[in-house]
Amino acid sequence: MDILYWQNIVQLGEKAEDINQNTELVQFNKIFNGYSLFHYFAANVDVIEMVHNKFKNAHEDNLLTRQDENMPLVILNPDDNGDTALEIALKKQRPKCFELMIDMLEDYQEFFISKMMLNSFP
Repeated sequence: MDILYWQNIVQLGEKAEDINQNTELVQFNKIFNGYSLFHYFAANVDVIEMVHNKFKNAHEDNLLTRQDENMPLVILNPDDNGDTALEIALKKQRPKCFELMIDMLEDYQEFFISKMMLNSFP
């Protein structure tokens, strides 16, 4: 099902409204061939903002599932080239995407992610 979802995004386009209506947060928690949807959309401010808002609203309303709670950590996963979604946003000069992704990571202070974070910044 998730592979078909990816295929539909690639074939039908990247409209944030359509993705919002047909996406659950857990789908952004998946990695295929070293790439997550965060990697794919790292430079698309509309999609990153939609995911950010969806995550923050679910967090505020206590609607996050266990899988959804850790979804933002996928942002720090390096792809096959060693780039995280944060690095891709910086390389493509999309500071708003970068800031939105960092904002989703702010509640993970209890996690020991310093090594990943240090490796994520150029």
